[in-house]
Amino acid sequence: QPIYTPEVAPMTMPREELERIVGYLQGQAAQRTLPELIERVREAITELEQAARAVPVERFALRAPGQEWSPKECLEHIVGTNLAVLEQIETVLAGGTPAERGERALPSERDALLELQRKAFEEAAERLAAVDEHARTDVRWRHPFFGDLNWREWLLFLRIHSRDHARQLPALLAG
Repeated sequence: QPIYTPEVAPMTMPREELERIVGYLQGQAAQRTLPELIERVREAITELEQAARAVPVERFALRAPGQEWSPKECLEHIVGTNLAVLEQIETVLAGGTPAERGERALPSERDALLELQRKAFEEAAERLAAVDEHARTDVRWRHPFFGDLNWREWLLFLRIHSRDHARQLPALLAG
């Protein structure tokens, strides 16, 4: 089974874009209700699933010339990161401190990766629905590009992360 190891790539995003995203995360996470945040992440995960399933099976593990990742490697990154963030959110809400993201064994098949993510998200969403939606928002931990985020901002980050890579998947097929 492949192992997901978080890697921090150099950020080439313009500062204005970074600030816009952080402003979006902070503003929307504060304004929206928890059920709205959960639904927005659910929609993005569905978008990601559709994009991943559109990749032909025979090209899923192939890295096109000039591409940084194969669709499989990209999906492993997305799922590994999203699962780790969900665990960190739940740890904070349980009164703990979020652990650093470490290695995670992941299935190698596309459908198994997608099912793992969907199941983990739906289970987390069910547990999140039972918490005080403003609990522990003072606890923040570092995102490699966007700075310190609270759990609601991290939850919304899953939307951005999933949608960004959903758009990336088709581009990885081009050489």
